[in-house]
Amino acid sequence: MTFSMTTFGLVSCILILNVTANILIKIGVAKTPQLSMDLFNQLNISVLGGLACFAISFIAYSLLLKKVPLYVAQCFVSGQFVAVILASYFLLGESITWQKAAGIVLIALGIMVVGSPEVSKAVLR
Repeated sequence: MTFSMTTFGLVSCILILNVTANILIKIGVAKTPQLSMDLFNQLNISVLGGLACFAISFIAYSLLLKKVPLYVAQCFVSGQFVAVILASYFLLGESITWQKAAGIVLIALGIMVVGSPEVSKAVLR
């Protein structure tokens, strides 16, 4: 069996783009003076950049779904929850409480329990 660089590349791309999108949108909406239902009032370069990252991530996710079963793709992509928490800590100065740390551990364990044999097969495909 050989390691599938395509699968690894797609998963990495999806995770990086989703984390970047979340951070950009958080930064962008913090720049707006007040919460408004007026969509155009919420748009700025950061929010638009975040939306673009989500759009590119959607394309990468669609390609990933052609290579692996849906639940395997979800195992891969659920790592974004951990990555967003860590990125918000390092880039935005948000706190990581013991509850968030416990959640990170539970998510990681869940990924391993749900998909470990199948995830390994998909990566090595």
